[in-house]
Amino acid sequence: MKSIVGRAGQPQHPLLPSAGKKRSQRKPRESPEPEAHLPITPPRACAPTQTTNDTRQAADNRHRTTDLTPSPTESIIHRMMNYNALQPGGAVQAVDAVQVGPAVQAEALTVVRGTREVLRGLDFTVPRGQITGLLGPSGCGKSTLMRAIVGTQAKVTGTLDVLGHPAGHPTLRTRIGYVTQAPSVYDDLTVRQNLAYFAAILDPGRAAAERRHENVTRAITDVDLTTRADALAGNLSGGQRSRVSLAVALLGTPELLVLDEP
Repeated sequence: MKSIVGRAGQPQHPLLPSAGKKRSQRKPRESPEPEAHLPITPPRACAPTQTTNDTRQAADNRHRTTDLTPSPTESIIHRMMNYNALQPGGAVQAVDAVQVGPAVQAEALTVVRGTREVLRGLDFTVPRGQITGLLGPSGCGKSTLMRAIVGTQAKVTGTLDVLGHPAGHPTLRTRIGYVTQAPSVYDDLTVRQNLAYFAAILDPGRAAAERRHENVTRAITDVDLTTRADALAGNLSGGQRSRVSLAVALLGTPELLVLDEP
């Protein structure tokens, strides 16, 4: 997420000859000589070795710890698509392999900002378990669409369903992870303190303290900031601060991850 090699020795006969009897004079059977005419390397001799190597490689891949360098986002998104958010009581429940309905579905989606109609009559579907990118010039409404999906955009008309619920529904708050274009972190707090603060909002209560600590440690490891966990966010580079924002979005193991220029 080993192959066991067995080796058999020559078995010894369990019975020894009794002292009162003569040993049989029969000539002991000789071991057969290897057949020299057989080919040294049969045509199929390599197949078991190849299968063993493939099996070992597959096992190593399954057990290898997720390494987010140099491409953290792809591995994280894949993992996030396969788990539900924290359920009441803190249990993390695996999602069934086959989900009903798309992750996001829009019909006649329209968004107005001020006097400008930013999005007009959009119809689209985002399947579950896939990575979808938005391409377009500055000001065309990419961030506006993302805010609409996570439920923070005003003046939205039409139909916009996310994970089977209308966008902005209360039950989606722990099921969606959202990373804004600008890093949303507190510069006067350390990386660990930032995550601990947001973890307390997501999963409050003294009973959840140990679980929150585990989630914070996991998120820091996921974005490869273990060595900078106790550094002030304001002293980090721009890319590192963006990774702190990503770690915040990963605290609840969301089913849907929305990244604005990650």
